[in-house]
Amino acid sequence: MKDLVAIAMLREVARTGSFSGAARALGFSQPAVSQQMAKLEQRYGAQLVVRLGGQFVLTPAGTILAQRGATAIASLAAAEEEIAELNGLSAGRVRLAVFPSFAATLAPQALASMSATHPNIEVSMVESRPDAALSALETGDLDIAVLYDYVDNADAEIEEIPLLFDPVMVVLPRTDPLAQKPVVALRDLRDRAWISAAYRSPLPDLCRSVGFEPQIRFTVDSHNAAQGLVAAGLGVALITRLNLLPMQHPGVVVRPCTPTLDRRIAAMISPIARRQPSTRALMFELQNAVGRYNASLDVEHPTFSI
Repeated sequence: MKDLVAIAMLREVARTGSFSGAARALGFSQPAVSQQMAKLEQRYGAQLVVRLGGQFVLTPAGTILAQRGATAIASLAAAEEEIAELNGLSAGRVRLAVFPSFAATLAPQALASMSATHPNIEVSMVESRPDAALSALETGDLDIAVLYDYVDNADAEIEEIPLLFDPVMVVLPRTDPLAQKPVVALRDLRDRAWISAAYRSPLPDLCRSVGFEPQIRFTVDSHNAAQGLVAAGLGVALITRLNLLPMQHPGVVVRPCTPTLDRRIAAMISPIARRQPSTRALMFELQNAVGRYNASLDVEHPTFSI
């Protein structure tokens, strides 16, 4: 058990780059962290951290210990969760990562329902891009990561639970002649200026699939910014329906497009987290939130269970 506390310190030293940063993160004194690092190195007979460029980084031996220790820490957390199940889910913890549009739309419903049905379970949530969330899931720093697109799953042990398909929509100025059509053919937009509004935007590949290279005039990080540019008549954009849900600009028209493209959204769960009752409870609420969203759009959706 003492080793697990020290290994947790080691991981924080790696994350923060300093003994003092690890001490602040874990609520220990800086000398206590230094002492534990020295004891770990003595116990395993290897240097675990080295100062590089003003920061502490893990040596190869330290990396091995931190990674293996993460599994042990996660296993202990799983044991705590299973004991909590025996107590009727009276306690527990779930660490969730989601991408921004999910955080703004479906996550609040799931978290509110979770709080109402299991008030003693501590749920934390961070916004993260899919690649960073998957990495944190693999290192044991997350229990559930809600991702989009076909993110490469490097760890075969991590399980994917499909949630929904989020269609890509064409966003046009209200003055555009094609705004009168119920469905817009992408090839009819070959002469328009484009606004690229997404991380890993599907825009270039989708346009190339119908024979043209999009003339991208503006690239922005915010979908609200993209809508503002479209409303001003400066171009057209592709934005998924979920990204449009929080706020649609009054100066734009949103239409389905052909060919169609869906952004696939799924929850990724590690085997250890899957066994935790609190993780299963949050997955149930996430799936319920997705089901209510699809029902509001009259969209058929499959039921997935873990």
